[in-house]
Formats: sequence, structure tokens, C-alpha cells
Amino acid sequence: WSAGLVASWSLYDGGLRAGRIDEREALNREQRVIVRVTELAAEREVRTALVQITTAVAGVSQAEARSRSALADAADALARYRAGTGTAIELADAQYRSFAADADLAKRRIDVLAFRLSLRQALGSWPLSDKEPDKEPDRETNQP
Repeated sequence: WSAGLVASWSLYDGGLRAGRIDEREALNREQRVIVRVTELAAEREVRTALVQITTAVAGVSQAEARSRSALADAADALARYRAGTGTAIELADAQYRSFAADADLAKRRIDVLAFRLSLRQALGSWPLSDKEPDKEPDRETNQP
């Protein structure tokens, strides 16, 4: 009978192990860059939404002032028309301007709401629910 032991140890693997290490490090760096780009995009979305909200709120204030002014002009035109010193065209024009100012005000209010929704989405508060999501129940006790 005979017995033997064979052992083999490769002193050089042709750079395979070093290549795999380099590949893993490159993938790690790539993933960190992807995460950073995503973070920057999220920050940009939040900042943009905040600027849009601020601008839209200022637009609502201006539209409210225009609406009040147009309504007062329409009331004056109606009073002049009833007194016989104004024409039907002047009255119709004033009423049109009042309607247009009210429509612009409504649009600007909708814009504020839309930009607030954009902010909620950028912050991750989407869908629109204000309540916390239901927690998964504990499997053993079936309690949240």
C-alpha cells in the first residue's frame, strides 16, 4: 500500500485577486457617487419647491390686490352706468377685468397648492396623507 500527500500553493495568480479587489473598490466608489448625485438632486428639488412656493405666495398677494381693485372699478362702472354717466361698454369692460382678475387669483392659489404638493413629494411625503404609515404588526403578538 502507499500513501501520499500533495499540496499546491500558487505564488502568483496573474493579478486576478488584485483585479477583483480593484473592481470592488471601483464599484464602491461608483455607488458612493450615485448616492451623492441622488442626494444633490433631492436637495435641489426641495430648494426649487421652496422658491416656487415663496414666489407663488407673493403672486397670490398681488393677485388679491388686483382683484380688489378690479372689483371696486366694476362697482364704480356699475354706479356710473346706473346714473347714466357711463356706457354699457365701460361696464362690460370693467366686469371683464374683474372676472379676469378673479380667475388669475384662483390660478395663483392653485399654483401655491401645486408647489406645496411638489415640496411634499420632494420631502418624501407622498402620497398626500398626513398620517404616519401603518406599522407592520409584530408576527408573534400581532400588535403594531
